[in-house]
Amino acid sequence: MLTNTGTTSITIKSIGISGTNFSVKSGAAVILAPGQTTTITVMFTPSSAGSSQGTLTVSSDASDPTMSIMLTGTGVAPSSQLSPSSTTLTFGNVTVGSSSSMPVVLTDQGTANVTLGTATISGSGYSFTASSTAPLSPNGTVTYTVKFSPSATGASTGTLTINSDATNSPLNITLSGTGTAAPSSQLTTPTTSLSFGNVTVGTPATKTLTLTDSGTANVAISAVNATGSGFSASASGTSLTPNKTVTVSVTFNPSKTGSVQGTLSISSNATNSVVQIPLSATAVAPTSSQTQPQSTLTPSKTSVGFGSVTVGTTVSQSVVLTDSGTANVTISGVSTQGSGFSASGGTNVTLTPNGTATITVKFDPASAAAASGTLTITSNATNATLSIPLTGTGTAAPPPATQHSVGLNWQASTSTVTGYYVYRGSSASNVTKLFVSAISATNYTDSSVTNGQTYYYGVTSVDSNGVESTLSNEVSVTIPSQ
Repeated sequence: MLTNTGTTSITIKSIGISGTNFSVKSGAAVILAPGQTTTITVMFTPSSAGSSQGTLTVSSDASDPTMSIMLTGTGVAPSSQLSPSSTTLTFGNVTVGSSSSMPVVLTDQGTANVTLGTATISGSGYSFTASSTAPLSPNGTVTYTVKFSPSATGASTGTLTINSDATNSPLNITLSGTGTAAPSSQLTTPTTSLSFGNVTVGTPATKTLTLTDSGTANVAISAVNATGSGFSASASGTSLTPNKTVTVSVTFNPSKTGSVQGTLSISSNATNSVVQIPLSATAVAPTSSQTQPQSTLTPSKTSVGFGSVTVGTTVSQSVVLTDSGTANVTISGVSTQGSGFSASGGTNVTLTPNGTATITVKFDPASAAAASGTLTITSNATNATLSIPLTGTGTAAPPPATQHSVGLNWQASTSTVTGYYVYRGSSASNVTKLFVSAISATNYTDSSVTNGQTYYYGVTSVDSNGVESTLSNEVSVTIPSQ
């Protein structure tokens, strides 16, 4: 910047420059009035590395007509530097058969473009992809994505090597990871065989075994089957988490005598996809006492007593019938005899051994007198007819209780009042107001009393300002029980 510091105008006649790589970018001959300025811009464009010198010459009609300004500059070569976001990639544990990916971002932190060359990767299970292979301008980036896909268990190391024309080429990224075993599923049982021994024909026998998921993955059971005449099987569940168990029940129900061999098969998605357990049993003929199944009907009560029951009310009791034999029992009839007795339930019901049926017996006396009767159950059991005695006594209903009331009277207040409040309670000094609005009368009838109860009463007066007096002396009243 040039300034006319004199008192007369100055004419700049010419601007010249010498020296390699220097040039005038802007500035021209002008006339400067006193105090006025002009700007000359000089450009340095080195064509090679090294020092340069030159001179800027300004000619004018000033008292110092030629002004020389020395110019210096140093050309430096462009630099290129690739900087990675990380020099190590640690994948940790990765299950064999799966993969894990991690990125590394390269940035051109130099002053020159970087041309990417070949990239290679070493180490078992490692591979990579690059987001671009185009040259990078300063501050430009490129992403390399490294994938670790172990094919075997154990630690694995490797290196991603990236070549370029950057000053720090080649660039090495250290890789590490560990292949781990995939979760395994194993179905185990402590039972290697099931022997039923002797089993009577027509009498099923059941044995159980426990299956355990002893692996590290869940197990889904898809089928439970048993081969061999008379064998069948079922499982208590189909899904197991590690270390959990499920119970398999195997039943042998022979239809004829003889030795039987079979196999229990459990299919699942475990590593041992089919578990097989040998089965054995011997079917034997029933003894003479077992030849014909026996049916017996056993009642929970041998008699039913209702006690005293008020005429006009009904009382119910239950009698449970159990098939305590070895054959089915069909109940064909349920009936009662005796005034006021009735029964329901159980008719046309077939019970399997140990099965039950419930009969509801009711007593509804029509008169005040003792009553007796019989509950009769007929069936095809060996005890084909069950007779259960019934007793009860009808009692007269008590006469209705008399509704009592309490009449209260008090002397009118000698003060000017607008009304009175009545208080009542079940104990002395613990009374509450009976109504919200004061009454003007000096008497009150309390009809909401309970027979046999003792009540305490008191009265207050209230004036036109709503000011209530203290409670009067209390009186007590005992209501008759009838």
